[in-house]
Amino acid sequence: MRCTESLRLLDAYVDGELDPSQALALDDHLKQCATCRDEQLRIAQLKELVRSGARYQRAPASLRAAVTGQLGHRAPRWRDRIGQFGWVQHAVAYAAVAALASGITLRLAVPSAYELTAQSIVASHTRALMAQQIASVASSDQHTVKPWFNGKIDFTPPVYDLAQQGFPLVGGRVDYVNQRVVAALVYQRRRHYIDVYVWPNDVGRAAALHETAEHGFTVLSWSDREFTYFTISDVNSDELHEFVSTLGAAAREG
Repeated sequence: MRCTESLRLLDAYVDGELDPSQALALDDHLKQCATCRDEQLRIAQLKELVRSGARYQRAPASLRAAVTGQLGHRAPRWRDRIGQFGWVQHAVAYAAVAALASGITLRLAVPSAYELTAQSIVASHTRALMAQQIASVASSDQHTVKPWFNGKIDFTPPVYDLAQQGFPLVGGRVDYVNQRVVAALVYQRRRHYIDVYVWPNDVGRAAALHETAEHGFTVLSWSDREFTYFTISDVNSDELHEFVSTLGAAAREG
């Protein structure tokens, strides 16, 4: 089994959804491939992170009233027709009610694509800190870090030296976020690490800065026409905003 197929199957593998032959083949591959084992661990950690951090909220009274109102409005017509069409129509009617309720539940519970990416970023950053493998290429020289990515990813990430602005470059690594290979650039603010995850912008248009807080970390994301960026750190929000402004200024200067 090749790594490309392994990475495609890992989510189902962690969830126990593969058939026995696929699971056995993937087991054999994982015994030999450290990269795929690391990704399996990342997925398992992310799954646990989502489970432990999930927020369950009671539906607001307005939503319950709206659903009850819809059901109450439809129920008399169903009762009028039950005698005419029999138990099959009765079952279909209540199946429709169940589907409506299920749809509402899913819309409330399923995380957005942004939320899933932010959770994946938090898991990746946490894993790198815990494993003390924050950088695969450790260098403060942008001309060393940038070419290191050649042949490891299919794009060239922008790398800047921000030491004079108080954010020295530490190095970089290749990481995996939401089933895609990305560049992770590592900067430092005093004793705090700042990860910048970079990948090509599939949409091709800029996106405004977005902020969220996850498990003690601040996550800022934005896009220019070429790249999408997610940066994460446990520095305070103001300092992370300062870092993003500094990085943006360096990018504009080229």
